[in-house]
Formats: sequence, C-alpha cells, structure tokens
Amino acid sequence: MPYDPQGNLPPYAVDSETSEAAARKIEEASPYLRADVYRFLRKQGGRGATCNEVERTLLMRHQTASARLYELRHKGLIVDSGQRRTTDSNRWAVVWAVKS
Repeated sequence: MPYDPQGNLPPYAVDSETSEAAARKIEEASPYLRADVYRFLRKQGGRGATCNEVERTLLMRHQTASARLYELRHKGLIVDSGQRRTTDSNRWAVVWAVKS
C-alpha cells in the first residue's frame, strides 16, 4: 500500500482504482481527521485506544479510523502500546498510544 509520508495523499491499494478514488475523495479531510485521532489518543494518555474505541468516540467509520491510525503510525507519532483490549465484537485489538 503506497504511503506518502508528507501526507499529500492518504494510503491506497496501487492496483485498485476504487481505492485510489477513495483516497482522493478524502484527501482534503484526512489531515483534520488524522489530527482528531491524534488529539483523542493524547487525551487517553497511557490508557491509549483501540481502533474500535476511536471509531465509537469520534463517530468514524472503521475504514476512516484505521487509515488515520496507519498514517499516524507511519509518521512515527503513535505506537503499539503492547496492551490489548477487546472490541465490540469481542476480539482482541492493539491499543495505540502517542509515542513518548
């Protein structure tokens, strides 16, 4: 999945025109959404948050929340905290935290 660390275009699957179209559609909003996710994780402190918790709290679709977490991780701003919590579907999930 290509990723532009400068944040000019959200990540998308190279061989998928629909994936690229989706990235271009959210291109303008993604910096704001990414900032929302980052602020939320900062407020969580050491507790961090799963993607599911980001989705529920910020009222984001899974695809939007997970893509913003992916971007933040690749920018080196968040890390896997080593913690795991269950999701709404009772599955284990990574707890993301702001890099200290």
